[in-house]
Amino acid sequence: MAMEKLDVTETTVVARPRDVVSQAQEQAKVLLEIVEAQGLYANIQGKRYLMAEAWETIGAFNHVGTDTEWVKPIVDPDGKTTAWEAKVNLVHRQHGNTVGSAIMSCGMDEFPTKGKSGEAANKAARSAAQTWAASKAYRMNYSWVVVLAGFEPTPASEMMTDSPPAKKRQQQPQEPRTAPEQGKSGVPVTL
Repeated sequence: MAMEKLDVTETTVVARPRDVVSQAQEQAKVLLEIVEAQGLYANIQGKRYLMAEAWETIGAFNHVGTDTEWVKPIVDPDGKTTAWEAKVNLVHRQHGNTVGSAIMSCGMDEFPTKGKSGEAANKAARSAAQTWAASKAYRMNYSWVVVLAGFEPTPASEMMTDSPPAKKRQQQPQEPRTAPEQGKSGVPVTL
């Protein structure tokens, strides 16, 4: 009797709803700690919206990172670039599958390009389009975790009309160190 060889390429594991919610609650708790300690949110009209780095943190919890598929200019009829558009995919780092994606654009008149001209303005718009697409892709998959943590489900970049506020990062106090090349005097030098 000949045995047939089966090719199993993917296994689907169905988690119990309580386990899914429990894991999301744990992620929300840790996310809240990180976001508040690092100031990774924008307060807009009394509501808290996550910055791109916070969305990336949720992705890291789930072994997911970004991969930019493309960035292209949006050109008016006269051939002038008016915006840049990017498509960013969320890729599971263990198996390489795409688990989400989003397309976003950044106009040449939006805050990332303010005060810039020429290639500097184009670079700023290309970069912002990629960052915004990544945040949007994460939002599409993980907004419910963000809501559990007490934040708005929309990425901050979609709500801002001006430059983001400076991040309030809590710095760990550093002990003064003596630099070897200045150690002759014995005076501690903070590096």
